[in-house]
Amino acid sequence: MSKKHLAPMLALAALGVMPLTARAEPPPITVVKPANGGTLVPGLSVLFEVLIPPPRLVNVAVEVASKDSVGPTGELEGSVRLERIELFESSTPTPSTYRGDSALSSQGWPSIPGTNYWQVRAPYVEVSGAQFHAREEFSPVYTLVIAPLPSEISSGESNPKRRACTLAWQLRPPLPSLKPPIASNSLSGNGPATAHVI
Repeated sequence: MSKKHLAPMLALAALGVMPLTARAEPPPITVVKPANGGTLVPGLSVLFEVLIPPPRLVNVAVEVASKDSVGPTGELEGSVRLERIELFESSTPTPSTYRGDSALSSQGWPSIPGTNYWQVRAPYVEVSGAQFHAREEFSPVYTLVIAPLPSEISSGESNPKRRACTLAWQLRPPLPSLKPPIASNSLSGNGPATAHVI
């Protein structure tokens, strides 16, 4: 945790006020989205969603990396990181849900086919008696695969978002074949017009 983020918590502790993030043990982190090892269409936003029980945490984030290289604390090493995505708490549909997405990604990794690695990091303040200690809890490292594009799409379209839309259209479920009825007179010419479905 940076000194900028830690300073307000330590100030509250000095005043004898329990910070919202203080807890006696590391917070359990449950990943909801995306699924570990899941495959996504390239060029679209990636939604991250995790559950962390109260008390509320701040500065929860997902870090995305190009390799699963971790340091001694279990944290993805900075040399392989691609992006940091902030997660914000939402009370619906499930309390203590933290969400964030790659919509504002400046690195463009969701548009590049390949395997990415990601991890949740949750800063908190550990309380032991009257003492407070800055800590960070790291989730396991998960994988996320950006699907390769079919050759006929990748060679004919250079825009990642248009390629993604083309791929999604080609992978759509087939639509039922519906033909409108064609009105015609009966062969005798005496009866009313009837509709025949071809």
